[in-house]
Amino acid sequence: MFLILDNYKVSIQEVERVTQAHRDFLDEAYRAGKLLISGPKIPRTGGVIIACVKTRGEVDELIQADPFHQQGIGLSLPGQKPKAGLRCSQLSPVR
Repeated sequence: MFLILDNYKVSIQEVERVTQAHRDFLDEAYRAGKLLISGPKIPRTGGVIIACVKTRGEVDELIQADPFHQQGIGLSLPGQKPKAGLRCSQLSPVR
């Protein structure tokens, strides 16, 4: 399980332009059992995702398929010049 924290580095207007495609992508990931929870931060400066995957490689695959990443809105992968501040931590839930 991984906690993904994303901070937008583009205007909210740019975020809103891609939000529906991003949410459609998330719906597909939920149906595949890959996500536990997701949503925008308040105030809307980024988002939070809890992914139910086993490896960081699976997280990277999710990020690469996300329209926010593909359109440069957020979710940059390690080694890429970031357009957003992405933090990803593996969790070991006890409850």
